[in-house]
Amino acid sequence: MPAAFLGAWEGVLQGTPEHPRETVRIELSQGPAGSKAAVYTHVGDGRLCMGRSRLVSADEDKVVLGESTVTTSVPAQRCMAAAHQTLTLRSPEVLEWTSGAAKATFHKARTGSEILPAEYLGRWKMAPLVEGPEADRYTDEVTVAQGAVGAAVLRTLSVYPRTDEEGNTLLDAVNCTWTAILATTTPPYVTGPMTLEPGADPDCVRDDLGSYLVLTTYKGEKVFQVYPMTDTEPAEYRRAD
Repeated sequence: MPAAFLGAWEGVLQGTPEHPRETVRIELSQGPAGSKAAVYTHVGDGRLCMGRSRLVSADEDKVVLGESTVTTSVPAQRCMAAAHQTLTLRSPEVLEWTSGAAKATFHKARTGSEILPAEYLGRWKMAPLVEGPEADRYTDEVTVAQGAVGAAVLRTLSVYPRTDEEGNTLLDAVNCTWTAILATTTPPYVTGPMTLEPGADPDCVRDDLGSYLVLTTYKGEKVFQVYPMTDTEPAEYRRAD
């Protein structure tokens, strides 16, 4: 593997770098032809797929990857092994990626186990969804943890009253917790679709295509935004700890 290719590369297949809808990350390590020298992470079409690809050939400006093995699928059993991939170096920081009919421009990306900025970490809470005496029965918050690509860094907690068939609130509550895996190291940080934690309430339902994380400031206050990978508004949270 030529030294210029070593490390991580990330690109947007659909959307824009500011508002991604589908992303791919490839991390290349040293190895001979036939070795699984590439680790890929793909988020799109409502799934996160991670796997390893074999090195077919390499020269100064082109690397060809072949047979792949899926190592992570969210949701389970939704991923197919990646097709052949070709990486063509354009500069020390840019390469062109193609896989079948798909193509994109990739840029050099970070590696490591501490990717997220410190100001992202901790608990963030959304304003109550309702007003009045029952407002404290509704909880919607996220906890952001540090981690590498492939780690579950985002945990979402949602608590709300259970309702009967007519929509009347009952005394007990639905308690749901989801987690999401980090997929990129370039802002905005992309996560895969949420996974419901084992043993969760059967009433917990979430239609999630994957998200990207943004930290902004509004009227002097930090606002943590979780954007769905669709054309909708983000969920907004304020610091809770």
